Amino acid sequence: MFLNRGSVFLRQITGVAIIAALAACTGSSVPSDGVLTENYQKNRSELIRLVEMLREDRNIQHLWHNSITPKDAIDEKRWKEYRALMSRAKIRGIHANWRIKEEIMFRSDSLGYSRYDKGYIWSTKRPEPLFESLDPQIKQIPPYATYYKQIEGNWYLYLENQSD
Repeated sequence: MFLNRGSVFLRQITGVAIIAALAACTGSSVPSDGVLTENYQKNRSELIRLVEMLREDRNIQHLWHNSITPKDAIDEKRWKEYRALMSRAKIRGIHANWRIKEEIMFRSDSLGYSRYDKGYIWSTKRPEPLFESLDPQIKQIPPYATYYKQIEGNWYLYLENQSD
């Protein structure tokens, strides 16, 4: 009888774990426009400083807390400055695109594993397509597409569907 209760308990825990894992993959962890816009307003000076630094360090392509491409793009002191600003602004990664267009993608650190990515774009050119809100778009965005919402000036939110 004890073994039977243990089996039932184990099945219940396994069921809860499976449900939690499925919920994590549905995109429910994607922050709302309001949450990201509020974070932008609170950390606007840090984000602007990051753009200024990246314009000075134009050879940087990708920047994460634990890696940079190319590896010798900047010295350790400068990398520490980037990481401190990224932490304060809640940014987990940066992708700078200087070759094709002047655009910088700031990946929000408020996402766990998700098929969607949402964060900030700084761009000298207006990205398309623009929406009034990205929140309702999460169920409509096609695979591998990116949608945008303007915050102010050259600053935009982006929503990207990273899978089928």
